[in-house]
Amino acid sequence: MEATNPKLRQFLKDAYTMSCNHSYEIYEWMAKNKYYPIVIAEGNQTGEIGKIYNTIQL
Repeated sequence: MEATNPKLRQFLKDAYTMSCNHSYEIYEWMAKNKYYPIVIAEGNQTGEIGKIYNTIQL
């Protein structure tokens, strides 16, 4: 996100945060009402998914 106007930049940051929170609230509602079944990932599944991404060097 790029914005040099401080008010616009703050608005965009707030809108992003609200969107993330709203998405999580929808997920929680769907999971509670069994529209989105929760499946616990096994260790090998998370490892396989992790191989897709590059390691970040700090």
